[in-house]
Amino acid sequence: MWCTSGVSSWSLILFIKDICHLSNLYDLVLFADDTNIFFSHNNIQTLTHIINSEMLGLSDWFKANKLSLNVKKLNYLIFKPKQRRQEFDLNIEINGHKMIRTKEVTFLGVILDENLSWKSHISCKISKSVGIIGRSSPCLSTLALKSLYYSF
Repeated sequence: MWCTSGVSSWSLILFIKDICHLSNLYDLVLFADDTNIFFSHNNIQTLTHIINSEMLGLSDWFKANKLSLNVKKLNYLIFKPKQRRQEFDLNIEINGHKMIRTKEVTFLGVILDENLSWKSHISCKISKSVGIIGRSSPCLSTLALKSLYYSF
């Protein structure tokens, strides 16, 4: 999500250490080169206003720390309960770039969708497993293939 080309890992830690203290209105999850920001509010208009205001603060922080933000990789996901199927998009912008809404995202290796179901994650994992077994079948015995199947 953040672009920091040419900065060593140690320098990156020094640059981003204070990003967690920019605001109390959101939660940040930092892992390696991934930064995830979590907002919540009951009112969608208020939420949109808060996010856009906080995005300005983040943009200023990036400029002050001489870091660039790859706006093409920015997107947002709205988590909602299954009973609330109302469709809406937020008008979120940063540096004049409108963020695109996505229906699912990979978060620390787990595929999350807007309903917090496991469907996308499970089907992706099953597809990979079937592909590995299919490509391995000419090279492995039936016993080894069964062992591989049970390990997945």
